[in-house]
Amino acid sequence: MFASVYGAALTGGAFDRLPAEAADQARESVVAAAAIAEGNPALLAEAQDAFMAGMHAGSLLVAVLCLVGAFVAAFALPGRNFTRDNARDGEFAAVAVVAAEPA
Repeated sequence: MFASVYGAALTGGAFDRLPAEAADQARESVVAAAAIAEGNPALLAEAQDAFMAGMHAGSLLVAVLCLVGAFVAAFALPGRNFTRDNARDGEFAAVAVVAAEPA
């Protein structure tokens, strides 16, 4: 995900004015882009923006996957009822929940 967004973000900008081989290297590697952009603030800013765009997209994807996993776990995994009788040694008393009896 990161590489796709990063490479696409470098397309159509200042890196396109470079020789094709240098532009391809920059799209393939962040380190190569930084080395190519050394001494050129416009290229460096574009490389940094492309890197951040890739990081944002990758982080958003991971966050969504974590949320989906949490919801699946919350609804698909079996629950466990804690009472004082089945609480293990060393567990806090707040974890042991006493089931309320109907009135």
